Amino acid sequence: MNELGTAPVRAKDARAEAGRAMRLPFVLRVAWRDLRGGLGGFGIFLGCIALGVAAIVGVESVSLSLQDGLARDGRAILGGDLSFDLAQREATASERAFLAASGRLSSVALMRAMARRQNGEAAMVEIKAVDALYPLAGEVGLEPEQSLDGALSERDGVFGAAVDPALLPRLNLAIGDLISIGDARYQLRALLTKEPDQLAGGVGFGPRLMMSEAGLRATGLLQPGALTHWLYRVALGSPSAPAGDAAVDDAANHARADLPDAGWEMRTRKNISPQFSRNLDRFTQFLTLVGLTSLIIGGVGVANAIRAHVERKRQTIATLKSLGASGAAAFAMMLTEVMLVACLGIAFGALIGAAMPFIAVWGFGALLPFPLVPSIHPSAIGEGALYGFLTALSFSIGPLGVVHDVPAQAIFRESVEPLRASPRPRYISLTLAAACALVAAALLFSSDRKLALIYLGATLAAFVLLRLVALAIIFFARRLPHVRNVALRLAIGNIHRPGALTASVVLSLGLGLALLVTLALIDGNLRGELKAGNAGTAPSFFFLDVQGAEAGAFTQFLKERAPDGKIELVPMLRGRIVKLNGLSTDLARPKESAA
Repeated sequence: MNELGTAPVRAKDARAEAGRAMRLPFVLRVAWRDLRGGLGGFGIFLGCIALGVAAIVGVESVSLSLQDGLARDGRAILGGDLSFDLAQREATASERAFLAASGRLSSVALMRAMARRQNGEAAMVEIKAVDALYPLAGEVGLEPEQSLDGALSERDGVFGAAVDPALLPRLNLAIGDLISIGDARYQLRALLTKEPDQLAGGVGFGPRLMMSEAGLRATGLLQPGALTHWLYRVALGSPSAPAGDAAVDDAANHARADLPDAGWEMRTRKNISPQFSRNLDRFTQFLTLVGLTSLIIGGVGVANAIRAHVERKRQTIATLKSLGASGAAAFAMMLTEVMLVACLGIAFGALIGAAMPFIAVWGFGALLPFPLVPSIHPSAIGEGALYGFLTALSFSIGPLGVVHDVPAQAIFRESVEPLRASPRPRYISLTLAAACALVAAALLFSSDRKLALIYLGATLAAFVLLRLVALAIIFFARRLPHVRNVALRLAIGNIHRPGALTASVVLSLGLGLALLVTLALIDGNLRGELKAGNAGTAPSFFFLDVQGAEAGAFTQFLKERAPDGKIELVPMLRGRIVKLNGLSTDLARPKESAA
């Protein structure tokens, strides 16, 4: 009686010892040994994780490499350490004296005008008039090679010019030919092959034509109200020893404090183009969310791969159970094995993504208009790896949760003992926790929390909607009338049978198609907007910078040549807001959409 009474206690002690033996080190060893048999069945799993991580890491790495390039070449791209932009007026003598006292000062004027040949052909050009100190940083590329002063100097009453190669075929010109702009003539002496501060000059509507400041004044186009931008660049320190960031910030602060009403737009080499930086952030976030979407879509494939893996490993799990392993220990072993495979996919995807900047420079370096400095970015790799890990965890815990209830008898009754339909509440809670961590990561890494919330809400709505669609398909398939064709009858039965993959297939296909259709619609809408936007009201011709004193004569000139045409004169004046509700614009913090 005594022996019989102690038997259950001994059995319980044996199970406790087995449970202690199944702690992490042993679980890790068992998972590793099982993986040594090969990665059969994990191909889809690896592909889904690797592609999603590669997309996210690649986008982030290219973006950071571009930011590094802008920071490294910021001085050359801006044309100096600081730039002061004035619209429609030149700097006053006191303003020039203040800027000149800060460092080496160079001025650049930007203006649009019409370049004409002697036969009357004309084309719009973007004039860039520079002084003798231009450029303060970087080098200008000319073909044939010569000094910039020599290319732009005045010879026998004719100024020189360097032009974008795109202008030559437009007006059928060649180096050495003469063109007219305003009241002056210019000889094309060189092709402009490299312009170090081109990015800081903004978008142009015609080929660049570079001339001297004296050449611009000779045109007679610098009239009051003319649409001209004057850029004043200041270089601190010496050409061989540029000033540090602290000195640049100090000079910028002095300019704000000493000349608060100048009305100029000030930029530093660290903030070359705020609009470009904002657009880069938005574009990066958009592509990152696209990559995250592909990762989530792949997560459905991950879940299906895990279910198939659990089915293949039923006997292994049952064997562990018969040796005393608990359900939690069997789950831990399987989860460890799955996450080891996920780490392999994450590593492979991170390797591909990290190589994207190098591939971009190698394949398209000569075509890229922006400086790209390829390098390994740990932050981008960490972000992609975190997304991949949390996605694998979110879509693995649920399917693996049924492992807990695989009975030891499954060794003998595999075909008649079905797995538990849904995991225990603890595993559902773990799945929700992993999903919440994925949501938190998306919000943490997002530069626009509102956009991220909209994306997450749309993703959740898509999951719910597609789940309802799957349930509707199962409902109607179950109620279809009996068909005589065997193959068709089996196909319909597989749609609504217990354990069918209908929900997973509908979810993965639906999300994938939704992503493709969304991208196609965005592309189509953008193209349509560019091609057909306001097509009915767009004018046949438009003329800029018509002076008020010449408006009457110019209108009469147009009426003589187009008597049935509709002519509209629209007065335009550019200005800069210097105060907002009595507060300086440097201190005001409007919303980004209104800034």
